[in-house]
Amino acid sequence: MEEQRELLRRVGRDALWVVAGGGALLTAVGRWDWALGFAIGGGLSLGNFSLIARAVAQGSRTEGLRPARVLWGSLLRLGLTGLALFLVVVYLPVNLIALALGLLAVQVVLVFGAFRRGFREDAG
Repeated sequence: MEEQRELLRRVGRDALWVVAGGGALLTAVGRWDWALGFAIGGGLSLGNFSLIARAVAQGSRTEGLRPARVLWGSLLRLGLTGLALFLVVVYLPVNLIALALGLLAVQVVLVFGAFRRGFREDAG
């Protein structure tokens, strides 16, 4: 259980560094709309990841978790993420490509982390 918690902390921390670094780099080159889109997309991605991790942890502790509760929780999270994306796209001057790249930040960190751990285990 502690290993899972550490993995979640590490992924969250690394994804935050990717989002902050990408946003800072885009700001430094004068692409404000890209920086805003990337930061908002990354923030939504981190928030969604946090909610999923919390739901999985709660589900693993609860005996007899009802599938209907899992389904409604997933639909609520999906609806809130969709609403946030809609509001961002309609009301903020963001670049949609940068927004999409920000939404992938956590997934990219997860994949690279898995590769890194896999290569470390193979080397040892």
